[in-house]
Amino acid sequence: MLKKLIKYDLKATSRGFGVLYIIVLALAVLAAIFDAACNRLANGGNFDPLRVAQGIFVVLYCLALFGVNLFTVLICMRFYYDNLFKDEGYLMHTLPVTPAKLIWSKVIISAVWGIVTTLVSLLSLLILGGEVGHLAPNWYRLDFSWLGEHSAYIGTTLMGIATVVVGVVFLELWICASLSIGSLLPKHHRAISVGMIIAFGVVHVVLLIWVISQISALPESSGMTQFFHALNVQQDGSAFVADIVMACVSAYMILFSVLYFAVTQSIMKNHLNLE
Repeated sequence: MLKKLIKYDLKATSRGFGVLYIIVLALAVLAAIFDAACNRLANGGNFDPLRVAQGIFVVLYCLALFGVNLFTVLICMRFYYDNLFKDEGYLMHTLPVTPAKLIWSKVIISAVWGIVTTLVSLLSLLILGGEVGHLAPNWYRLDFSWLGEHSAYIGTTLMGIATVVVGVVFLELWICASLSIGSLLPKHHRAISVGMIIAFGVVHVVLLIWVISQISALPESSGMTQFFHALNVQQDGSAFVADIVMACVSAYMILFSVLYFAVTQSIMKNHLNLE
């Protein structure tokens, strides 16, 4: 049943994403083209129409990049709330599924769109930065020898990817819990939900700053420091510190993800309040 829920949610949330992704990538390509043209055909005068056009496309690209990321968060928030706590909720909560599956369906779909949006954003930045243009003519001669030279950092890269994935799930469960808490109150559900998201965000910023400061102060003789030294004997100091920070931040996010999931499930199971 979870697969059917995910399929339904994917179809329901897919409208509009493809168009936005195409717009972002197209603006990145146009901005990169005008940048290359400016570098090759600069006239050295006081007024350069190419520079003006490039500036316009860069501004439009930045607005589109910000918009697509904001749209991803807002559409996932709205879909979760409308689907479970408004009119659609009367149907969704009669389905033969547990609240946990309803929650995970929304979290998985939101995480999928979040990751896709992140990848599209990174691809557009590569296009704008000219990296794709530099690689394209010689794609058949790409040399992967750098993997051997930087093999000591593969662990850090994998740790970074894992931290991003955990972070996306953490963010989605944070939003789900905030929206669920907001639904408990008799009036102004959405305003209170947004307030809860902001309040939790402030708490997390303070706690994460404290956690990172404690990590930075760890002595060389501590068990955690020795453990990561054993795993990363070839890495320099910066990569070593990054591994510890990412591991601790991931553990922090996993802990609160479990807490947010428990709160959301409890509200949907025992204190459901539909509009």
